[in-house]
Parts: sequence; structure tokens; C-alpha cells
Amino acid sequence: ELQLFLLRPHRAYPVIQALAKAGLARDEVSSAIMYIYFYTGEAQALLNYGVKKEIVPASEESSLFREDSPLAALWQAYVRLVGLPYLWHVLSDTLHRIAQASDRNKRVTNRRSVMLAGPADYDESSFLQAKSFELDKRKLEEVDEYEINILHLKLAAQTTFNRIKQTPFPAELGGFLVKLSNATKKKFPELVSGLVANFAFLRYICLAITTPHSFGIWK
Repeated sequence: ELQLFLLRPHRAYPVIQALAKAGLARDEVSSAIMYIYFYTGEAQALLNYGVKKEIVPASEESSLFREDSPLAALWQAYVRLVGLPYLWHVLSDTLHRIAQASDRNKRVTNRRSVMLAGPADYDESSFLQAKSFELDKRKLEEVDEYEINILHLKLAAQTTFNRIKQTPFPAELGGFLVKLSNATKKKFPELVSGLVANFAFLRYICLAITTPHSFGIWK
């Protein structure tokens, strides 16, 4: 009966709002509600309802889609249901290599000669196999390690960015972002590009980079 009750966006959304105001388990309940909607094929309907509830009463742009809004919590739950394969494809290899590189007992030999060989001799595998991405100079044993590690990080970032560009964005997430863009355009047209970037990057891709454990990319 509770599931049937919650399977109406106009009922589920106020529940999340009330929990957020009370400082209770908003994220956990949002995830449970989104799980129900996702497996009944109604996840997009719930998200679209959330967009409407955010935009219609908004009198100024600063009040839109705040971090404590129900829609933000529902989006976080949704990307974990449909967006994990994409994140694994574009992020997992680089993030795992960086994580493994934290073991400072494992080092690549001849790193100085690799750097001095020149840009033409750099390749993706040689950089990503580096055993250190450390940028704290107090923890480095050699003076030139800092510059080498910056190059490693730059190539790792470029490799990841290339994968993001070359990999189709999840259709379900893209579909919602199109609807979000169209709904926002009517009232706050100047916010559209920044808002889409906020949801796609800050609340999805960048969040997975900074907290990979929360997306299961590593423990």
C-alpha cells in the first residue's frame, strides 16, 4: 500500500521535502523512492515533476535546484541506477591507476630519462603506469619528480576527457537533461547551459571523480 501511495509524484515529492526540512534521512528515502519509480518505469516522470516543482514557484535563479532540494537527491539516486556503466568506462582505469600509485614503494625506474626524452616519446601507457602522482614537494625524494608528476596528471586528465568526449552519454540521463533544459529555458533562459553542466558534471561525473567509492568505482 505504501508503494502504491508513493507511486504518485505529487505524493512522493512532499515526503522528500518534509524529510529535508526536518534534517532526517532524505537521501536514503529518496533512493528508495527512486528505486520504486525506476523499476516501474516511472523514474523520468518523478524527475520531471521535480523540475516543475522547482521552476514554477521560483522567483529568482539562486533558489533553483539547490543541493538540499528533493530533485538533487533524486538525481543522485537516478545516476547510480542508470549511469554507472558509463562512469566505469570513462573513469575507472585512470582512477584505479592513480589509487594504486599512492603506494610510494612502487616507482618507475629511469623517470628522469623518460622526461628528458621529449614529448614525442610520451605515450598514454607510460604516463598512466607511473607510480607517483604526488604533488606535495615535501613527500618527493627527487627535485624533478614534481614536474614529472604534473605531466602524469595532465595526461591522465586528458585521457579521461577524451573518453568522455568519445563515449555516448547515457540516453536516460541525456533525455532528462533535455527536458530540464527546455523547462528552464522558458523562465530562466540564461541559466540553461550552466544548469545542464551542473547536473551532468558537478552532480555526476565530477562527483564520481572526487568520491569514487560512493559510485562503486573503488572501495
